[in-house]
Amino acid sequence: MSAEADKTGQNLTRKQIRAIECLLREPTINNAAKCAKVSRQTLYDWLKQNSFRAAYEQAKAEAFREGLDTLKTALAEGVSELRSALHDPTASIPNRIQASVKLIELGLRAHESMEVEQRLSEIEARMAEHKL
Repeated sequence: MSAEADKTGQNLTRKQIRAIECLLREPTINNAAKCAKVSRQTLYDWLKQNSFRAAYEQAKAEAFREGLDTLKTALAEGVSELRSALHDPTASIPNRIQASVKLIELGLRAHESMEVEQRLSEIEARMAEHKL
């Protein structure tokens, strides 16, 4: 079976590339092995190989980033709907209050996340300076 370079530059067989796709899609190793048409043991063996593992980890990270992008779009749409409910004079007062509370909660969570990210970046920079 011929090997081909995947997105990470790793040389993987077509079956291995298919196995990674199945690992991302299926909930269990058994299901992923069936999907990829390989034995469960083969899949475990491949997961022990650095090149396969690196390609799998990169594929997982990429899938996660794509999911986050989708979530960001949905979040923007959701905030827009909450704002519409907040300013809708025909909406009941409890619904408008609920929309206000949700917007405040989202704003606080976003602020907390940005603060944590900033602190983490500062810690990483300090560690890099001291080569820890």
